Amino acid sequence: MHFQGDFRIKNQFLANVIPRLYHPQQGSKFIHCFKILNNISQIVSIQNNFSLPENSRCVVSPEGACYLFGGYMPQLRTFLNNTFILDEHRSTLVGLQPMKQSRADHALLLEGDSIYVLGGMRFASEVAARKSGQVVSLNSCEVYSISKDSWSEMAPFEHARQQFSVC
Repeated sequence: MHFQGDFRIKNQFLANVIPRLYHPQQGSKFIHCFKILNNISQIVSIQNNFSLPENSRCVVSPEGACYLFGGYMPQLRTFLNNTFILDEHRSTLVGLQPMKQSRADHALLLEGDSIYVLGGMRFASEVAARKSGQVVSLNSCEVYSISKDSWSEMAPFEHARQQFSVC
């Protein structure tokens, strides 16, 4: 992979930060890192006692910090509201304030000091989690303040609410 001419990604980072992209390998303990300017791929093996959840999402701040949000743990049949930051020096995910709502397959947007978390999916109810596996798509939105390590809710967006089953 070569990102030649992709100035949008390169200019997103502060001048003293090596631009990089992260990709969590779901269900494992590996986070893949690609340093854009050097064309170098690395794998960070996290030392936490848990594997990375499925359908979690991550975003990289202009300072080069990798934030990981939510996901689904099939072994536990649980959607997560966890928020982590990657400590690359210790190869660990450090817990931050959790999201107000558990979710997976959501969208992220970084703007200044704020990370917006939009939509996703979760179980319709705890009963559904144990019995039928009924999952709903979410129209809720939350915003995370990096400097304050806090969450606030936003007005939900309108979309067609759908239910489906997790196999």
